[in-house]
Order: sequence, then structure tokens, then C-alpha cells
Amino acid sequence: MKKALIFTVALVTIPFLTGCGKETLTCTISKKQSGITMNQEVVAEFNNNEVTNIDMKINVKLDDAYKSYIDTYKTALESQYKTFTNNGGEVKIDKNKENGLDVKINLDLKKMTKEQKSKLQLSDTYGTKDATAKKLKEQGYTCK
Repeated sequence: MKKALIFTVALVTIPFLTGCGKETLTCTISKKQSGITMNQEVVAEFNNNEVTNIDMKINVKLDDAYKSYIDTYKTALESQYKTFTNNGGEVKIDKNKENGLDVKINLDLKKMTKEQKSKLQLSDTYGTKDATAKKLKEQGYTCK
């Protein structure tokens, strides 16, 4: 009986000590096309098999032949990511010293309405950490 009580207490206590089912998935991808190299990292946070936050870091590097177009590319990205900022996301795009741009995107799904998630095509996220990793791997990401 005493062992059963200790086991039950352990089962109840462990989730509180480990963050109540909180998990993190980090996936990366790198692509080069037409003089542009793009390295992307996506960090998804889960709580009880539900995506609660997504952080994306994108580093864009333009070959020397295209570096004069950096402002045009920055403006294009700002326009492209306007949907995120209009729907509760945070986007920051800065020039860097390597002929490129650093893009940071944060999507706090806990603070977004169903309508905002729908507009960002996030209303049907992939669910569990494993399911999300599988979908991202199908898109060419490496996940850990």
C-alpha cells in the first residue's frame, strides 16, 4: 500500500516538475537559389500536445551581384510578412553586415484568436511534437 501511494504521488508530481507536458521542437532548413542563401530555424513550443508558440529566425544572404537590391528585398519581405503583423504576430527585419537580412518572427498562438490563426493557416496545426516534426521533415527540414 505504501509503495502504491509513493507511485501515485510520483505520477502526480512529475508532470509539475517537468513543466506539465511542455516540449520544444527545433527544425532547420537551408536553401540556395538564384544568388540568395536562406537559412531558417523554427522553434515550436508545445503544451500538452498543442502548439503554443512559434519562433522563426531567417537569415538571408545575397550574393555580391545582388547586394545593391537589399532594400528592395527587405521591402518585399516586409510586405510578405504583413499578414503576420496584421494577425497578432511580431516580425522584425534588419539588415546585417553579411549582405543580407535577419528576420525574426514570433507567433504566440495562446494570444491569437481563431480568426487570426485561420488567416495565418495555423488553425489546423500539426498537433503533437512528433506529428509536427514529421510534416516539417516532409518539407525538407531537419528536426531535433
